[in-house]
Amino acid sequence: MKKSLILLFAVILSFTVFQTVFQIEGSAAKTKNSPRKNYTIFINQPTPYYLKTNGKKLGAIPDGFTNKKGVYTPNVLKVTCYVNTKWAKVHFSKTLNGKKSTAYIPTKYIRANTFSLDYGITKSTKTALKTGITTKSKTIKTIPHGTRVSIMKVRTQGMKTFYYVTYYKNGKSYKGYITEKSIQL
Repeated sequence: MKKSLILLFAVILSFTVFQTVFQIEGSAAKTKNSPRKNYTIFINQPTPYYLKTNGKKLGAIPDGFTNKKGVYTPNVLKVTCYVNTKWAKVHFSKTLNGKKSTAYIPTKYIRANTFSLDYGITKSTKTALKTGITTKSKTIKTIPHGTRVSIMKVRTQGMKTFYYVTYYKNGKSYKGYITEKSIQL
């Protein structure tokens, strides 16, 4: 009886270890690309929204809401896609009348964070990810407009600010610097 229980315990333990190792290896192989759509964004002021780019203004999306207890909650939007460097299609579920909507907003109102500096969104059509903080530094990768990247640290040199970021593409991570003018925080 004891040998059967020990054998059963060993089989269960080995299966659990095998499954755990397989999950870890499988998840490492499935590193996702840095998102270019369907990610959360914020706005820092009431933002005009439109039925189409350069179309008729439909209203303004509130930047947040204060409940009866005075607690402020930032409004959360979701980027469906970037039309170009000036316009993004967004989905928002919190409006003054409570309706869910999809509309277009100017990208100048988009913020990647509310109270932190975890992410940035590339603003240029082709953002250069560099090995260093000079223009002569080697370009590691070119990142498309509207890509959300993880910010690891901030570095300044003189009057210029650079962000050390991580960019994921085709299962690989690339780390390097991008300039302040190329990223929306």
